[in-house]
Amino acid sequence: MKIVLVTFIGLFALLSCVVYPTTASSSYNHVRHTVADTSTGRMIYYRYMTVSFSEQFKQPLWVAYSLCDTMLVKNVKRLAGFKVDPIVQQFSATDKDYKGSGFDKGHLKPAANCTWDSLAMFESFYYTNVSPQAPSFNRGVWSRLEDMERQLAVKYSCIEVVNLPLFDTIVDYLGAGKIPVPHAFGKAFLVHDKGVYKSIAFLLSNEGKPSGFDVLNAAAITVDSLEKRTGIDLFWHLPDTTQSRMEMIISRELFD
Repeated sequence: MKIVLVTFIGLFALLSCVVYPTTASSSYNHVRHTVADTSTGRMIYYRYMTVSFSEQFKQPLWVAYSLCDTMLVKNVKRLAGFKVDPIVQQFSATDKDYKGSGFDKGHLKPAANCTWDSLAMFESFYYTNVSPQAPSFNRGVWSRLEDMERQLAVKYSCIEVVNLPLFDTIVDYLGAGKIPVPHAFGKAFLVHDKGVYKSIAFLLSNEGKPSGFDVLNAAAITVDSLEKRTGIDLFWHLPDTTQSRMEMIISRELFD
């Protein structure tokens, strides 16, 4: 599928919209993520994540990043609050929209993945990395998936991750900004294991549910299925034959 081309080939983007000191040096390549079609979202290339931001929905269409085992250290503390990215200020959600809404400010890239570096943590607290999530969803099954990605990073050294809110059905809106609440969220993982690419994706409704293995196992889908639901071509930087074969298989061994 080549509807919206998104590459997650690099670990980091070149462009950051803020200047903020880092506390950890990095030997990773700073390769800018590229896209061929930005008509449905405004591309924001942060240092440690890439975001397609929807001015219509006032939140991300997707957030992509790489996670390596060397990032799973605790050098910096979690920040206390979220902030508006100045480059999308007029379209951004704010604290007032969420106040009293009953919804969590749900990170798409988890803050727990960013404790290795102060800039990574700073970027993760932009509203461009936030979508409204039901509290029991954010703190339950979604949190369990975030644990899973850190476990995969330890096992495979580095992985690629993409998170996507879905807006097929919008029932709730938050605040004066009328921030739509996604009805579901998708997450996809790509790993490279001994010369073989493996992937798994998940699609979960934005509601509270148990976070056990059975629920996640039932929510597992192919990357191809998630692409069809969202219209976004994931991991397109891989060779077509590799991509086609990998994206049609649910690599359930990643649960191990």
